[in-house]
Amino acid sequence: MKAVSLLQISQWTSGVIKKSGQQKEISHVTIDSRQVKKGSLFVPLKGERVDGHAFLTQAAENGAAVAFVETGYTCPASTGLSMAVIEVDNTLLALQQLAAAYRDQFQLPVIGITGSNGKTTTKDLIASVLSVKYCVHKNKGNYNNHIGLPLTLLELEPAHQCAVLEMGMSGMGEISVLSRLAKPSHALVTNVGWAHVQNLGNRENIAEAKMEILEGLQSDGVLIINGDDEYLLQQIERKVLNNSVIRVGFSPGLEMQVLGVEDLAGEGFAFRTNRTGGNIFRVMHPGMHHVIGGLFAVLIGQLFHMTPEEIQEGLNSFEPSGMRMEIIRTNQCELINDAYNANPDSVKAALKVLKSRTGNRRVAVLGNMFELGEETERLHRELAHELMDAAVDVLITVGEMARWIALEAATLEMNSKELIIFETATPEEAALILSRETREKDVILVKGSRAMAMEKIVVQLMEGDM
Repeated sequence: MKAVSLLQISQWTSGVIKKSGQQKEISHVTIDSRQVKKGSLFVPLKGERVDGHAFLTQAAENGAAVAFVETGYTCPASTGLSMAVIEVDNTLLALQQLAAAYRDQFQLPVIGITGSNGKTTTKDLIASVLSVKYCVHKNKGNYNNHIGLPLTLLELEPAHQCAVLEMGMSGMGEISVLSRLAKPSHALVTNVGWAHVQNLGNRENIAEAKMEILEGLQSDGVLIINGDDEYLLQQIERKVLNNSVIRVGFSPGLEMQVLGVEDLAGEGFAFRTNRTGGNIFRVMHPGMHHVIGGLFAVLIGQLFHMTPEEIQEGLNSFEPSGMRMEIIRTNQCELINDAYNANPDSVKAALKVLKSRTGNRRVAVLGNMFELGEETERLHRELAHELMDAAVDVLITVGEMARWIALEAATLEMNSKELIIFETATPEEAALILSRETREKDVILVKGSRAMAMEKIVVQLMEGDM
């Protein structure tokens, strides 16, 4: 972060300087008092369980230059004389206002990415491609929400030439806020799935929420969508769009259409398109969703005047974020660690990857999928039919919701062979069963919603030197 003065911060946030400290500018912003360093602005946020104001003294002791406090809060004397204090109406809103004003100090292209599935993979693919030619800034970890995105924007540096920003949501209005903060030059929507249907009611509403990304899109910006997604196509047909639209995918007639895909022995895919002059691109990671992500990355590379060779170099350098389709080969088996999160569409995609792997038996370890509302039981049971198509030999479910997968699977004739089913309550129980039941050269998929912490299974198996 480039230095910003105390006065500028107060003006951007409509705050009042209640106390002037020794330092007159800041070069770092954090919401965690443990991450405070010299020159930091500490933003105490109010959570459901913890009020960040309780850590003002710790922030001061760690060298914070300034802290926000909400109107009516009286700083304890122990916060120290060296730390300045700016009073604001709401610390979260002030953080967002600060981020928006700071972003305006930079004249650089911003690629904003949202969608039900594949946001992080697409972000990482695009950032990997652009990094071959440009200095790229992107979200780290899961910094993609109303708190994480402002913090990401506040990490922009003068050296950055472009930014690739993932935007997540769970309800209406959230993408609108993020888009208005980031002001993207390119808005990209990967797809519309079932994630967060509990909050939004149906997929039409989910599509509407995703398309809020248009609200911050620059007037001369470009909207890029998955042209195979019927809900996104309906959205652009209904809306009066002032921006150019590029549809990408497999369907005929799209502005960027995949003309051919070759499966590279289960290790990745090669593909060519109608606008890449016959050039073939390769994404060396399993899963057809990597083709769509690669397609988005190739398109962005073209729009940023990169050569096919530069684009392929970026695709070669791509590494997925943790717990997203990680292939781990052990002495005994192959683990597919896709434990970061799950919804019906991403589980179906993961099962296709499991089907593509060669080994002794296919083992699916599936945990609860949350935020599905009234569709919860139906969508869990529906996955049992996907198990049939994936020729799964062993199913282990984790949690009460995932038990519906097991119950439905027990009623099906799984490819004319017996399916071995285990029902467990916790990841630890599932790991114990795997350690006992796994055979040499089994291929094991681990997937579930974030709250299930399914990665514990992978950790436990690895610690057991499986």
